[in-house]
Amino acid sequence: RARISELEAKQFFLLENTKRELRYVVLNTETGKKGIKISDADIAKFLADTTKMNLVRTRFESSKEIEYKGKKLEAVQAEIARSILASEKGEEIRKVNEKLAEELIVQMSRSGTSDATLNDLLRPYGARSRKSGLINVLSGGVPEMQDGKELMRDAFSAKSPIDLKAGGKAKKYATAAATVVAAVIGEKAADLSKFDAERGRLMMRLAETKERGMFDEWARGIHGKAKIDVNQAVTPGSRNFSSVT
Repeated sequence: RARISELEAKQFFLLENTKRELRYVVLNTETGKKGIKISDADIAKFLADTTKMNLVRTRFESSKEIEYKGKKLEAVQAEIARSILASEKGEEIRKVNEKLAEELIVQMSRSGTSDATLNDLLRPYGARSRKSGLINVLSGGVPEMQDGKELMRDAFSAKSPIDLKAGGKAKKYATAAATVVAAVIGEKAADLSKFDAERGRLMMRLAETKERGMFDEWARGIHGKAKIDVNQAVTPGSRNFSSVT
């Protein structure tokens, strides 16, 4: 079994138990589309085109059991046409989200700004203010982000630039999936008095992780020398320990 030092176990304990709470807002293509002005005349022209009306019907059929459940096509066809027309304006969508993100940074950085205030700003865009609850750095960020490393780095750094209670400000994080505006609004320090009770579990988990890493390194070396066909049906899944560096 791989050897784990007391220091390694304690560092991992701190990673697991040092927690922050985030307030955040997710801006994506849908929020940008809702911020684009489409005239009634353009919508009427779109619906009058047989080919484009077929697009509206297809969109309705694909979502009638979810987004349009209980509604008739006639009641939502203008809404669908507007969404399709707005989706064609990629650069305008980006600009809408950029402007909204800047407004959010100002509002979220102010002391005492409530969720209600933010939601009043966000309502026309179909977005809302969210809170993560207490999370640790191993969580990887918020669910809507494909890559939350930068956010986690900022949230858990010794002098967090987004910790409002420490003089920080909200910040924008752009990923392939969405733009997230976030700030730290709460924290909970790790209670080291509980480390002894957790030592055994931590040692075992870290040893397994380290052994997995040793095996992976060995396997990569073998793969570099010979062709090995791996049967995925019987290959056990690996356990990964990730951190923000």
